[in-house]
Amino acid sequence: MRRVIITLFLLSAGILFFKNTPQEPDIHAQLRQRILEAELGSTTAVLFAKNPDIPVPSQEPLSNVVQQLADDSPVQRWQAADELVKRADTRAVDALIAAMLDPSGTRRVCVMASALGKLKDPRALSALTHAAFDPNNRDLRLCAIQSLGMINDRKAVPTLIRAVQERNMPIAAANALAKLGDERAVNVLMETANDPELSLWMINALGELGAASAILYLRGLSETPQNRQLQRATKEALWKLSILSNEHPIETLQQVLAQDQVTSRRSWAAYKLGERKSNQSASALIQALQDKQTEVSSRAAAALVITGEAVLPSIRQAFQNADSNPWLTAILGYLGKQDDTVVLRRLVKLQEKAATVAEVSLTMIERRESVSGLESIVPEITGGLPANTQN
Repeated sequence: MRRVIITLFLLSAGILFFKNTPQEPDIHAQLRQRILEAELGSTTAVLFAKNPDIPVPSQEPLSNVVQQLADDSPVQRWQAADELVKRADTRAVDALIAAMLDPSGTRRVCVMASALGKLKDPRALSALTHAAFDPNNRDLRLCAIQSLGMINDRKAVPTLIRAVQERNMPIAAANALAKLGDERAVNVLMETANDPELSLWMINALGELGAASAILYLRGLSETPQNRQLQRATKEALWKLSILSNEHPIETLQQVLAQDQVTSRRSWAAYKLGERKSNQSASALIQALQDKQTEVSSRAAAALVITGEAVLPSIRQAFQNADSNPWLTAILGYLGKQDDTVVLRRLVKLQEKAATVAEVSLTMIERRESVSGLESIVPEITGGLPANTQN
């Protein structure tokens, strides 16, 4: 009887599991997830607190959105920060800095720090450096350190090195240093790798950093007794260094993307090509959109978006040369201009999945075009900005 009860329980649990298992996210959601992961310097999937929103800005006047950063309601403040990220409008940087450093007890200022990282404006470096060592707010320290990597300015390297040394969010700081690719980080990462609790993360960061000066250290580490997890990490870090530290890393990464049999390595190559933002990689990344593994094709799509408008001619040419790939259609939502709405409107008329993807991309372009330049004046929010962090 007990076996029967257990069996029925397991069957019921299985039914509930399949019933509650979410459907595969649409292609825009997958692409947004990969873009955010790449911005964080992550080559693996990241579990976000909620599904990332597609960056379709509202038609609210910019001045109203900025004023909401000082709203009494925390929810309104967080939504305003998200909206400013969707608009990618750096005119609001000063207001976001003031909201992040507001001493009046603003909750979840981590959201403001993350928004500054996503806007990628170097004017936020000083304020984020201040926030990265806030003694009273652990969440703010984490988001500020991550954002220092997102801005992708090597002026942040000394701050991030100090964070690793002081064990202030050392994993996030090491990840940001690897993303910046500055050889000044090698010594501190090697020293910290001697800490058993952090060794795995530091080894991974050394591989991502791509500095040849770490090869000798990792080779020595590979010859010493380690557990299997560290052995695998060291071996993979050495392989990555062999790719990134050679004379022609972009060409080598393209070969890995096109030919390597290991899915995770092809995915990593796509990520690294995007990190370099070289139009030289456009053709290889577009070809990778056909990869049978979504892990690879989605990373290639994100890499194209991150590379920026320089790849637009290649994207447009790909539309002419082949049947529409849904990744190409989704990419246009991020990079496309008004001229690209013609091809999207044609796809919207199709009665298939391509029409749905095209409709979202069309909305992204049209809304972005409609809100850009609406207002030239941004209301000032200065409360709480320490004098020594102003830029």
